[in-house]
This record gives sequence, structure tokens and C-alpha cells, in this order.
Amino acid sequence: MYIIEPISIPLLVLVALCVTVSTVLVAGVFYIAISIKLRRPITLELEEKYKRGHEQGYRDALEDSKRSDKTSFHAYRKK
Repeated sequence: MYIIEPISIPLLVLVALCVTVSTVLVAGVFYIAISIKLRRPITLELEEKYKRGHEQGYRDALEDSKRSDKTSFHAYRKK
């Protein structure tokens, strides 16, 4: 006598396969979520540095444009 009936063996293999696949998928989702969570502070820090650098670049460009107005060709011709 079989402990498990022969018809239920393929069903058991199918269930084991489904459990394995779902476990791998859940683990992958958790891995992605944790990696995003860990990477986020670094991203926010870089974003803050980028904003500060961008604002500084804007101020520098504004100063350069004011300086170049004084030394532009038209300003030179008016003198």
C-alpha cells in the first residue's frame, strides 16, 4: 500500500513548486523594498547637495551676467 496515493504525487509536486516560486517572489519583493529603503537617505542627501549646487550655479551665472553687461560690446561702444 502506498502511504500517498499515486494521483496525489503530481499534485504534491505542483503545490511544492508553487510554494517555492511564491516564496522566491516574496523574498525578491522584500529585497527590493529594503534596498530602496536603504538607498533612499543617500539619494536624499545627494539631491540636497544637487539643489545647493544648482542654486550656487544660478547665483554665479547671475553675477557673471551682471559682470558681462559692463564689459559687453554694446557697453564698450557707448563709452
